[in-house]
Amino acid sequence: MPCRDDDYDRERVIVDHSAVREVERERDHLVTMLCMAVRVIEANSLPIPNLIGPWWREHKKEDKRRRAAQQKERERMKKLEDSKDKLKKTLTREELKLLRINLKDDT
Repeated sequence: MPCRDDDYDRERVIVDHSAVREVERERDHLVTMLCMAVRVIEANSLPIPNLIGPWWREHKKEDKRRRAAQQKERERMKKLEDSKDKLKKTLTREELKLLRINLKDDT
């Protein structure tokens, strides 16, 4: 006889996922507050506590990577929109429809 009931395990997993999401939200909130606090410390040229120094250095690197990825995505979307605009000027409505390019901006 198994030592656990499958229904119990399934129910427990659902609760665990919910708890994990809640902990992740709380963690994100705390990280945001810590980031804001350390920025104030840095802006006032105060020493960053040794306990958070390594975290702060890594956090700044992650922020830099995230901002670079966001900028790259903005540039990609701009290039895509520019390409669509160029196609709208050169292709017929039927050709645009075949390519599934949105025509509702056209008059």
